[in-house]
Amino acid sequence: MDFNRRSFLKAAGVSLLLPKLESEAASSTGEVKNLFCVALNFGVHPGHFFPSDNDPCSSKVLSLMKENKSDLTVLLNTQHPHKGGHGAVHSFLSGYKAQDSRQLREKNISIDQKFINEIKPNTRFRSLQLAMGGAGTMSQSWNEKGEPLRNIYDIEEIYEKLFVEPSKKGRELRRKILHNKSSVIDFVYKQANRMKRSGTKRDGEIIDEYMTGVRGVEKRISDSKSWIDIQKPIVDYQLPANAISNASNLQEYYKLIHLAFMTDQTRAITLGIPSNPSAVPIDGVSTGYHSLTHHGNQPDRLKQLYLIDSHNVKCFNKFITQMKNTETADGQKLYDRCAMIFGSGMGDANNHSNKRLPVIMSGGLLKPAGVLDMKGRNLSDAYVTILGKLGVHLDKFGHNRGNLNGEV
Repeated sequence: MDFNRRSFLKAAGVSLLLPKLESEAASSTGEVKNLFCVALNFGVHPGHFFPSDNDPCSSKVLSLMKENKSDLTVLLNTQHPHKGGHGAVHSFLSGYKAQDSRQLREKNISIDQKFINEIKPNTRFRSLQLAMGGAGTMSQSWNEKGEPLRNIYDIEEIYEKLFVEPSKKGRELRRKILHNKSSVIDFVYKQANRMKRSGTKRDGEIIDEYMTGVRGVEKRISDSKSWIDIQKPIVDYQLPANAISNASNLQEYYKLIHLAFMTDQTRAITLGIPSNPSAVPIDGVSTGYHSLTHHGNQPDRLKQLYLIDSHNVKCFNKFITQMKNTETADGQKLYDRCAMIFGSGMGDANNHSNKRLPVIMSGGLLKPAGVLDMKGRNLSDAYVTILGKLGVHLDKFGHNRGNLNGEV
């Protein structure tokens, strides 16, 4: 590794110093590929979102993304094949509702976790699950056991996790916790072997299946240990003076996500935009978000709902631009190594429909298709293709009946 690779990287107004150990340990022998997903609990009002022609930016809200028009794919007429209203929104990145996936081998695993489980990147964090605070809860990422992964909502907590060095005492405590977990794993191994000797053949098969998962936990513990003494990246970023973790600071979440990808701390990040029964704290919005989604076509409610929808889309658009303007240490644009999904498991919150899901795809790994009419095909068809672009080649994911290979 030469000095130029470790020198300050100036991109989008941010200077980054990648410490030698950080960049060496995080680098992979293969090509770096990243996945970023934004999941909105209440979706986007269909009248604001869907283009009426082949121009992906011809709708009221997507007109705010004109600067990135040539790099977008907007999906029309796609869904996951189930109903459930708000109770089905969590299926956006998996294709399954939790209660419908119990008999599946990987339950309702979401696309980000499937990606990470297959490529097993050597990064400080396997993946990051973030969600905007100051609102309700969000469950956008699910593991292979059908468990929702914990989101970090607080901006300061995200920043500290990524860039603040723990104290010596903190490192030793972390080391002790991981050692204790390793001891528990050792005990589980001994107990499993004892049970196999006294059980039936089928008991042994069940135990072996269980231990496959245990070995995955053991690997993650080992990986975590290796990062304890590796310095975190130094970044030129200042938390806002008023670091309130809500919609008024949504752009700060995107800045931290950009820095996390820039410093290669993870290859998969999801960002949840939760529901909020109270008024979203942005200018011009005075009515509760949930109430606004049940607008009854009242002009004032639709106007306020547009302010929320446009705020979410503008922040995502700005993130795309920032990724395009960021050059990595090897001279590649950060955008070019990314696949991005922006959308929701809610098609129309006004009538609790899970049909016609609002979905935008972008990123240099995907071929832009402008407006792509799915004609009732399942969203999982797109996910199979996205996983393939990320290096995970599957015939089956979620409820796919095919793929979009050649189209995106």
